[in-house]
Amino acid sequence: MGSKRLKAIASRGKAVIQVADKEAYKENAKDRYNWVNESLLKMSLEVYGTAVMLDTVAVKGGLPTRNWQTGVFPNFEKLNGTAIVETILTDRKACFACPIACGRISEIKEGPYKSKGEGPEYETLGAYGTMCGIDDLAAVTLAHFLCNEYGLDTISAGSTIAFAMECFEKGILTKKDTDGIELKFGDGDAIIALTHKIAKREGFGDLLAEGSRIMAEKLNKGSEKFAMNVKGLELPAYDPRAAKICGLAFAVANRGGDHITAYIEGPAFLAMPFLIIDAVDLGDILQEIPETTKAVKDMEDALIVFDSIGGCKFMGMVLTREDWAKMISSLTGWTMTSEDFSRTGARIINLQRAFNCREGASRADDTLPKRLLEDPMPEGEGEGQVVNLDPLLDAYYKFRGWDKDGKPTPETLEALGLEWLIGKF
Repeated sequence: MGSKRLKAIASRGKAVIQVADKEAYKENAKDRYNWVNESLLKMSLEVYGTAVMLDTVAVKGGLPTRNWQTGVFPNFEKLNGTAIVETILTDRKACFACPIACGRISEIKEGPYKSKGEGPEYETLGAYGTMCGIDDLAAVTLAHFLCNEYGLDTISAGSTIAFAMECFEKGILTKKDTDGIELKFGDGDAIIALTHKIAKREGFGDLLAEGSRIMAEKLNKGSEKFAMNVKGLELPAYDPRAAKICGLAFAVANRGGDHITAYIEGPAFLAMPFLIIDAVDLGDILQEIPETTKAVKDMEDALIVFDSIGGCKFMGMVLTREDWAKMISSLTGWTMTSEDFSRTGARIINLQRAFNCREGASRADDTLPKRLLEDPMPEGEGEGQVVNLDPLLDAYYKFRGWDKDGKPTPETLEALGLEWLIGKF
């Protein structure tokens, strides 16, 4: 949409959505609601929000710090869910009809970062916090509020600022370039000032607003090695040198390096089953294990359907494909099985991939920043590790039914009822 200079698509109408079998749908939905309401997922997310992930990722040495120079952030307890609850939390907020209420309502009551609003979330604590070397919860929270108001993605904004901080550290940028800002890791005032500048494309903010990939292309001087994005999308706060399978998920995601296309980070860092797919053992997450790439495929196929029905990815932890198929069937009148649910996801993923291939994407784009491929993790549980991506890509492509360049084969497209795409990319 951005490349088309399109801000939003608005629609309205008077049509009423017809529920095929109201009683069956109500019963199915109530049963699943009650199940979620009694789950461990609710207990943890309701109390600590998405920040509950901070501790588990930190313990495994996968918390990107100072623009991914390491995976160990010494003061993570100053940013975690407990810190939020004990210092700034004023209320909790739920999405429509959700029993969990993982959203945070917070207030900074005094000081230079005095503010209130919704948040912060785990990814902001990573991007604006650990990636920028900042353990001041108040500064990170205000940055989160500002992004909410400006309509900025906290991952891309915070990560791009972290990239700029490393460029400043290496002398690639100077105060002359940064509007006089001493752009050092750990500076809470700097992230606030730069967030305003990004939103307004003011001064140095005009360059930052382009994101880390284009910024690196303009700066050169080797900065592309530590511009932490995949396909131009800045990476979320999980270092794959501490969990190799996450690197594959970043690399192959059709929209760029995100965590919610597959959310394999959940099983990898939490070591908890996700009921939306068949049971899988990821084994030693510090190793590249080709067989485990099927879990990435299966998670993608399931969670992309959630995008289509407006479902929350967290529900993949506690509800099965059968649960979702029953609700969709009673709502729409279709006869949907768990196999249909997964096949629908596979059709979407392959259609997206075909579009990307038509636009010139290939295996060369399914990669990671050089830092993750070449620079060993300097400390922590993943010390000495880099990501060896090729064996994981080969196995994933085979499970997908794609050729060695990452293109869906005619046989795969025919099997998915997408034969009309053959020869169009």
